[in-house]
Amino acid sequence: MKKILTVLFAVSVASSAMAAGNLSVDFGSVWYKVSYTDGVSDHLQGQGQSFAINWTLDNDLSLGAYSESGRWVYASTGYDDWDIRAITIAKGIVKNVTIGMNLGDMYDTYSGDDGMLTDIFGSVVILGGSGDKVSGQLKTNVGARFIVNDSDYNMSGITVSLSVGLLF
Repeated sequence: MKKILTVLFAVSVASSAMAAGNLSVDFGSVWYKVSYTDGVSDHLQGQGQSFAINWTLDNDLSLGAYSESGRWVYASTGYDDWDIRAITIAKGIVKNVTIGMNLGDMYDTYSGDDGMLTDIFGSVVILGGSGDKVSGQLKTNVGARFIVNDSDYNMSGITVSLSVGLLF
């Protein structure tokens, strides 16, 4: 019974979200630099890919899902991967400018652990255009990432991304 109620609630929220606004899909490239890793002299920095799907609700508020995966390079020869799954909440503050937050989970092969992730970001649309049924955007995000994983490694740092979005 609980599963049925959960599904009905999710469908009702999704249907009201779809009725209230638009669906957008973003594909991007992300650069991630870890500020400091406690007790380790490696300087982790890397590049990855991101994917997001968002529903724009009333008052330029959006809710969505975000995923990211990439690879760090350190000590000139080593590398490790990271994977992120998160929920995105964002709000447009002026035309073509959005602030938001990703809340989720990050797993990395550097420590072999995962931890709770919080991203605070700002997004600016660089270039946009629209057709009859689809609009497109080129945008950049700059953000601060906060995470301390289960191995007590501090993977907090900064992110910069460039993405292409389609708005249906």
